[in-house]
Amino acid sequence: MSHTMQTWLGRHLRGLIASSGLLLSGCATSNCNILSTSHSFGCNAMYAALAVPMVPVALVSNAVDDQRDSARRAEKWRHLQAGEPDAVAACVLGCYDLPEKLSKETEHAVYEHSVEHVITWWGDHPLPSQMPALMKAYYYKGATMMASDPVQAELYLRKAAALSVNPQITPALNSREFGAYRNNLSYYNELAEDIQANLIVLRYRGIPGREPDPAVLKDRCQAIAAWPPAWMDSEAKYNLQLACAFAYMRQFEGKLAPSGVPAMIDGVVDPLLPPKGDGSASNGRD
Repeated sequence: MSHTMQTWLGRHLRGLIASSGLLLSGCATSNCNILSTSHSFGCNAMYAALAVPMVPVALVSNAVDDQRDSARRAEKWRHLQAGEPDAVAACVLGCYDLPEKLSKETEHAVYEHSVEHVITWWGDHPLPSQMPALMKAYYYKGATMMASDPVQAELYLRKAAALSVNPQITPALNSREFGAYRNNLSYYNELAEDIQANLIVLRYRGIPGREPDPAVLKDRCQAIAAWPPAWMDSEAKYNLQLACAFAYMRQFEGKLAPSGVPAMIDGVVDPLLPPKGDGSASNGRD
C-alpha cells in the first residue's frame, strides 16, 4: 500500500474513531440537535468527525487484497530462491504469481533452473507425487532441444511419455504435495498431446542415425512412444488425433494440411470430414 493511501486511510479512520469515542462518552445524537444554533464542544467535535467522507469499502478491500497478493508473491519468490522442492516443482507445472517487478528474462531463467533441479533430483527414481512435475520437466527439456539436438530431444520426450503411462501418475495428478492439483485434467491432456506431437515431428524429420519418415504426417499418423496416458480412457484416440494435428501444424507452420484435411490416424480420417474419394476434399499430402 502506498504512503499516500496509508496517510489518507489513517486520517479518515482517526475521524471515525474520534466520533465513536464521543458517542460512547455520552454525546448521543439525541442530545445534539443538528438544527440547534448552540452545541457543546463535544457535539461540535462529533459533527466535525462525522463530516469526514467515508472510505469506500471496495477501495479499502482492493488495497488490502493488493497488499496480500504482493506479500504472497514475495513469499513464493523467497521459497524459489531457497530451492525448496515444493516451490520448485510447483513452478515447473506453472510458474505463476512471481513478483511483478521481475523481468521476462529473469522469469525464464527461474523456470529453466527449476526444470533442471527437478530432473536432477527425481530423474532416476521418482515418487508418484513427483511424476507430474518430472513429466513436464522432461517435456520442456525435449521441446527446447528439437532443433539443436534432436537425439537428446527424443530421449527426453520418450521419458516424459513413459511417465504419462505409469499407473501411479493418475492419483498423483491430484497431489497437493508439489502442486499438481492446481492444474485441471485438460492441462495434462494437452501436455500428453504435445509430447506425442513433438515425437511425431521428430519422426517425420528424422534424426542422426535414423532416416526421415514422411508417412507419419501423410497417411498413417500414429503414436511414436507409449500411449495412451494412464489417466485417459475413451478419449485416448481423440487425443491422439489432436496430437497428430498439432504435429502437422508445427511442421507446416500453422497449416492443418496443404489440402485443408488434417493428418489421418491409422488410416482413418476424422469422421467429421467428408469421406475419402467423394470429390469434396483431396487427401493429397506434400
